[in-house]
Amino acid sequence: MLDSIRNNHYPTYLSKSNSYLNNNISNVKENDSTTERLYTNYNVNITSLDISEYPKKIVIEVVVSDTNGIYLTNLAPPFNIDYLDIWSGISDSCNGSKSIIRDLKIEEIQKDNSPKYAIAFLLDHSPSMGEDRVKKLQSGVRELVQYLKEPDMVSITKFTSQMYNSVSLTRDKFFVLDTFKVNGMEGIKSFGTYYFDAIEFGIKQLKKAPSDYKKIIIAFTDGRDSGSKIDKQTLTNLLIANDVKLFNVGYGYADVEGMKSLSKESKGKFYMTLTSKEFPYVLRDIYLKLSNYYRITYELDSCVGVHTVTIPINFEDELTEIIGNATYDIEDKTIRKKGDIVFLNIEFDIRQSAITDKNSLEEIRKVSEWMLANVNRKILIKGHTDNSGEKGYNQELSLKRASAVREQLVKLGIDKSRMSIAGFGSSKPLVPNDSEPNRQKNRRTEIEVVE
Repeated sequence: MLDSIRNNHYPTYLSKSNSYLNNNISNVKENDSTTERLYTNYNVNITSLDISEYPKKIVIEVVVSDTNGIYLTNLAPPFNIDYLDIWSGISDSCNGSKSIIRDLKIEEIQKDNSPKYAIAFLLDHSPSMGEDRVKKLQSGVRELVQYLKEPDMVSITKFTSQMYNSVSLTRDKFFVLDTFKVNGMEGIKSFGTYYFDAIEFGIKQLKKAPSDYKKIIIAFTDGRDSGSKIDKQTLTNLLIANDVKLFNVGYGYADVEGMKSLSKESKGKFYMTLTSKEFPYVLRDIYLKLSNYYRITYELDSCVGVHTVTIPINFEDELTEIIGNATYDIEDKTIRKKGDIVFLNIEFDIRQSAITDKNSLEEIRKVSEWMLANVNRKILIKGHTDNSGEKGYNQELSLKRASAVREQLVKLGIDKSRMSIAGFGSSKPLVPNDSEPNRQKNRRTEIEVVE
């Protein structure tokens, strides 16, 4: 794996901006007798694709940059009002046929109007990192902290088998710079790479951020996890439940596939570095892409299947070619096979099993429609609780909740013999029961297709 990365490692990190309004986006090569116009190698880098509200709202975030790391600005409102022709070729095709895009909006986000971020830096200080690399990493973090915009928040944690919280989450950049020094391994007296535990620690730091802040973890390591108490799946659930994007940065013999997986599940990104010289550039690249991008939103008619999004950027200069592509898959939710599990968004009050919420009843109605359309299918309805009651009481309550869902389905015409129920109490939490939002996630109902 590492040899493959070395042989194909040609990173381009964002470094500075160039305004489209400057009219100097094409390369021009001149000599005594001719002016030779060359293609400029630009890319449309799709950094985020959100289909959680499909088909009413598809949200795509893109960065337009060249192969030297220069990103283009002023291609859309509020910085450019003559933008429609630039973005006119955007298309979304489903199963090879172009869909009709409605209510297309393009918005440019720059540093000053970008979201407020709470960023937790997690820095591997295990002996294998070495004094020089650790200092390079510390220096890169300090450089980025100086660049952050005023409302952004920062925490910094060094880790081995222990957590050394250098800076708790704060908006005070001057305090951060005064406290966090480039001092190598000074004060580190433990070994090991408890990487998963470090990420869990970062999530706890980010819980201190106000609700209107986007939560980001930037984590560096040069090895594999060597003994964390938390496992990878539980950590993945924590990242998702707390809406934390994880940007993993690997070095040396890092667990590439594991780090990629965690970043992907949390909608972050994985970077692999081969030299410590890359550290400050990776950090800057992460933040520049978080704070300088174009947000594209639109609506479609629903279409089951594979969607291909094409985003061409059209300039007056025909020699400049820029195009980006992405795909996403919309599954037919009526197709379920044995073993599939569906989470029902049913709201239960604490210690209650009654279903009165309008949205919860709508969820059950959708299940009834599926069962009426698939008359040979049978399901197991599984009830779960949080940990706020005694074990025996939670077991009984979870069974009552599963039974309440079955009763609603019977009222909607589903034969009771096609449905069995089970209660698991608080024994199978999705996320730790350490906050009311998390406890509410654990008070849930699942449906498993059993036949």
